[in-house]
Amino acid sequence: MVAATDSFRFRLRGMTGLVIRNLEDEHLSFESLLGRTPPGNPEATLAMSYSCCFVQFAGRNVLIDAGLDARQVEGCLGGIGIAPAAVSDVLITHGDRDHVLGLMREDGSAAYPGAQCVLHRELWEGWASGAIVLRDEASRLPAALEARVRLVTGGDRPLDGVEVIDAPGHGVGHLAFAMESEDQTLLHVGDALLHTVFVEYPEEEIPAEDDSRRAAETRIRLLSLAAKRGALVAGSHFPFPGLGQVERSAVGFRWLPLEQAQ
Repeated sequence: MVAATDSFRFRLRGMTGLVIRNLEDEHLSFESLLGRTPPGNPEATLAMSYSCCFVQFAGRNVLIDAGLDARQVEGCLGGIGIAPAAVSDVLITHGDRDHVLGLMREDGSAAYPGAQCVLHRELWEGWASGAIVLRDEASRLPAALEARVRLVTGGDRPLDGVEVIDAPGHGVGHLAFAMESEDQTLLHVGDALLHTVFVEYPEEEIPAEDDSRRAAETRIRLLSLAAKRGALVAGSHFPFPGLGQVERSAVGFRWLPLEQAQ
């Protein structure tokens, strides 16, 4: 079990946030993700974290993804005085288990009973129709969420200051979210960028993704957006705490971890 203290607080103007690590880190080689060795000299071993993100701004308590275990996330939120009932919104980037199972408690009830759950229309319709097979405990998700679902597509603004961005390729209905506060932006990319190493190698195709070519196109588009806006970027599997900025380089893009970002 990951300790409830394994979290990281951050601030933007008018916004406070908490990155919550909800599983132990995994260490993979770049080659294992791609099935081959890419050109250049990427890191030999990649530290992959598993996190979700909580943000307070504009009078809302917003969770971006819910992790795998509601108890772990609730423990971290409790550490900053936020009860589950106080969460107003949950933004879902996509339907992988480590992003959505934390929406439920062990008995199948909603972990955040007062929150609207924002997710891509395509993902919800796949769950509801059975086109996307939900196995084991995940099969209870539609019933737990149905009364509070808000379906969106790219370009929608489900909350003041929140822009939905289509981010296809990794999985069905994958979304990124741009959260704007005063003149600053938090861009949460979910799994559209699996690791910060792909900032410098965005064109590399990952065989495990649903549509690897489209995923690469999405990465380049999101990186361009991040660099243009000077956004603080968060990724679900970036080395913890998974925050930083993207800037353009002579050959593409460069990742600046939070301690180096301006």
